Amino acid sequence: MLVFLLCFAFQDPKFLQFKETRIDLGTIPIDRKAEGAFFYESLSDLPLDVYFMLSTCQCSLLESGQLYAERGGMTTLPPKDKGYMAFEMEPPPPGPFEHYLEIFIKSQGWEQKVRLNIVGTVISPIHIEPTRLHIDLAQEPLQLPQIKIYPEAGTPLQEVSVEMDPQWLTFDAAALGSYQVALNEAIYTNGGETLKGDIHVKYRLKGKMIEVPLPYEIAVPNPCPVNPPSALFGRVSQPIERIQKVELETGSLTVTGVAWAPEYLQVKFGKIDETRTVVYLHLKQKPPSVLAMGQGFNGNILLETNQPQRPIRIPFAGKIVAWDE
Repeated sequence: MLVFLLCFAFQDPKFLQFKETRIDLGTIPIDRKAEGAFFYESLSDLPLDVYFMLSTCQCSLLESGQLYAERGGMTTLPPKDKGYMAFEMEPPPPGPFEHYLEIFIKSQGWEQKVRLNIVGTVISPIHIEPTRLHIDLAQEPLQLPQIKIYPEAGTPLQEVSVEMDPQWLTFDAAALGSYQVALNEAIYTNGGETLKGDIHVKYRLKGKMIEVPLPYEIAVPNPCPVNPPSALFGRVSQPIERIQKVELETGSLTVTGVAWAPEYLQVKFGKIDETRTVVYLHLKQKPPSVLAMGQGFNGNILLETNQPQRPIRIPFAGKIVAWDE
């Protein structure tokens, strides 16, 4: 959380002078608050209405130590003022950061926007390896990594946990701070996609729970090539345009059924030959998400195969231009 102490007034761009609008805090221990101040001088004779509009952190503004505004709040400041904006900040997760807040000023027909930037690097005596998780499920043989959380000498490691939502991966604790990554088979319902997000690593440091995001990127292949990769309906205005097809290079894989498809879409499939399967997608109803002509629709279907944990995902998309029942 970032807390600001306002002991100043903002003025017309012609009259407001900041000593600096960017503060570099250097390195900050993760268990300590960061502090600093923006100094300014105003030459304006006008009172000003100051609005706290935007920030990239959890911020509050204060004047003389009293909270006066959350985001969207306003205060009126006197003319001819000198002062400073003092702030204290709970450090973000370890690594470089850059935060800013924007203040909007209005007075007698003119207005101004000021952006104040705070940068630095947060350091922690607890280290996480790797710093980014990349997994390609098409790799053979597939080797899943370990996540290691280890402290510097003299720092105890306490109350460690590793979590993920959605739970595409699981984490088996081999020892305190050592986790073997394993697959949740449900991940294969995302065939043809690259999943991205953060794994949440938590640990206790000097009585405080710290949460560190560990970015992940998981490339999930379809169990067979899909040609074209998506069923693109394009601009649908005629009944013949409500049908699209894709071909699957199934090889020894066999499509056994439709695992999931929206109610407005009929899916049929059949073998072309021993190694290829054709799939037809028929818009039998106008998608309920389309409330007016010219709106688009999109989604996915899942086909069951003779490998139960390896469904085939086929994306589809289009735009309804006209629809006669």
